[in-house]
Amino acid sequence: SVHVLQQHSFLEHVRDIARLWKVPAEAIVLEVTESGLMQDLQHCEQMLRRLRDHGFGIAIDDFGTGYSSMAYLKRLPATELKIDRSFVVDMHEDARTQKLVGSMIDGSHHLGMSVVAEGVENQAALDRLRTMGCDHAQGYHLGRPMPAGDLVAGLKQQPR
Repeated sequence: SVHVLQQHSFLEHVRDIARLWKVPAEAIVLEVTESGLMQDLQHCEQMLRRLRDHGFGIAIDDFGTGYSSMAYLKRLPATELKIDRSFVVDMHEDARTQKLVGSMIDGSHHLGMSVVAEGVENQAALDRLRTMGCDHAQGYHLGRPMPAGDLVAGLKQQPR
């Protein structure tokens, strides 16, 4: 929540949690929605920069649905861009949308960010995103939402 970013003790709180769980900052990515950032861009930018300076990843979630601007991508210290599902779902029906997704992927890579495509609902979309160079994907095709306990139990069962 952007409201959490406005708390002066947020960085220390996140660092304390990482230490408690013995997770390196580089393994944690904090997501903030693009529209949420616009509520107080200057303060959010400062807090995100502090988090990034301490090694935490920063993801801009739902990119493309609100105040999308390449100027914000230039300004914000993001490490990851999450393309909103509305673009991914429409990609197979609309060549312009597919080109926009490709441009978002290429532009993000040029800025040193990794890219996550949200809303991957089928193998065709996953295959197309792979050919476009998308780094990660999420959506029902890859897995349904589940309680955290079920996720942890499933991860423990996977071979390392």
